[in-house]
Amino acid sequence: MKKLLLLTMFYIAHETTFAQSGWTRKANSFYAKFGYAYSAGDKYFDADGKLIAGANNFTQHSLNFYGEYGATNNITAILNFPVYKIQNFDGYSSARGVGNPQIELKFAVIKKFPVISFSVGAELPLSDQRNFSVSQNINSLGFFDRINLPTGYPDFHYWETLAVSSSLGNLPGWISFHGRFVERTQGYSNQFNYGLEVGYKFTKNFWINARITTQNQIGKSFGSASFLNGQDTEFTTLGFSVAYKIARKMQLNFDYQFYNDLLRSRRNVYSAPFYQIGLSHEL
Repeated sequence: MKKLLLLTMFYIAHETTFAQSGWTRKANSFYAKFGYAYSAGDKYFDADGKLIAGANNFTQHSLNFYGEYGATNNITAILNFPVYKIQNFDGYSSARGVGNPQIELKFAVIKKFPVISFSVGAELPLSDQRNFSVSQNINSLGFFDRINLPTGYPDFHYWETLAVSSSLGNLPGWISFHGRFVERTQGYSNQFNYGLEVGYKFTKNFWINARITTQNQIGKSFGSASFLNGQDTEFTTLGFSVAYKIARKMQLNFDYQFYNDLLRSRRNVYSAPFYQIGLSHEL
């Protein structure tokens, strides 16, 4: 029974991490990225930051779409959408479903050095909140255990992001810093996230960026303080993205990130590395 109670908490919705920069797109230009992501691991950090031994391995596959459209030279519309997810624990059936779409508008504040933008966005709770994974074995009471694995958070929440970016002088690189305040509904505590990214273009066809981000809880929750709802979850992530141009307007992309305790210790989080490979196209 103790193992079953722990299993009901071991859930994480790995969303694709995209850079937060101060630049907006040119009017009527478009960028799209479609990728396959994979994450698997058995390290769970509880609400006190302690690593729980004996956790079941959790696996998640997802197909993700990310798009930007330049509505004007100063306004960019953004869509981040987990199109389909498959997730399960060892010994349980897979739970499948569509994730929550995230929409955002980015407004240019200053377009010269330093480049500054302000964004407002929201996540729409459209995913199925009753998405059960069933044990492959009968328990001691003669029943099949079930774990609810919804593919997105249950509440509507929105955020404001301030991003500051700059080129690296004569070098073919850039640096960006962002801070984001996330306001949640249904009694869940708010969050403050911030991060730093540095990118460099090694050749005309190959570039890479490295980033560090954090998630921090603000205030006390009145909703269910469950890992399923992303409540009381804190962490630091390190990661990088690589892009290689394979055609005039198309790139092959690879993303990787992992959790650590560098700026904010892991708390109430299922800590597993994240990998994504995909294609991006720019018009």
